[in-house]
Amino acid sequence: MKKIILGLIGLLLYFAISAQEEPIYLKYRFVKRNGTSIIGQIVEKNLDGPYTIKLDNGTLINVKEQEILRFYPLKTKKNSLNYSSPGYRWGLSTEIMGVNNGQWNIGTTKVSTGVSMAGHYYINSQIALGAGVGMYNYDLNARRLILPLFGEARWRMIKNYSSPLISLKIGHGLAAKNYLTGLVDKKGGLFINPFLAMNLVLPEN
Repeated sequence: MKKIILGLIGLLLYFAISAQEEPIYLKYRFVKRNGTSIIGQIVEKNLDGPYTIKLDNGTLINVKEQEILRFYPLKTKKNSLNYSSPGYRWGLSTEIMGVNNGQWNIGTTKVSTGVSMAGHYYINSQIALGAGVGMYNYDLNARRLILPLFGEARWRMIKNYSSPLISLKIGHGLAAKNYLTGLVDKKGGLFINPFLAMNLVLPEN
């Protein structure tokens, strides 16, 4: 168990350090002749045609070359998230867990499993609030089940496509009749589930 915990800590440190890698040029600042400026990525530039620029919110605009006084690259961290403001986003997650729970387990089997699904509303690029439902086998020997209805708060620890994630689920666990043995759990009640994970996301480009 100690080796697993040390391995998780090492993995989190690796991703935290990798988020601080040498910056690369992804975006440009375009200074127009009228004094205004635009920040975005160059999507396309045809011969004698306008620049097609992608803004942080995903909008594509065309700017004539004659309108641009100068442009220069901006430094951003590798794989950094480009969120606009407010730029709120929705998310959906499905989680499957298997844990050794010998101290609190009811039966002889020392493994508990669970699956949950939740929808999230991102307040910003790192913090999200959501709600969901799940099904948890907390005793594989007796096959006792609970169905948790929960609210969730999650925090992505670094501004990176892949980031360590801390989550806390709080809600009510409903007693459920087992589909194999017919056993009905009488232990429904408060449901609390702290969660530490690695959030893996692919870049858009």
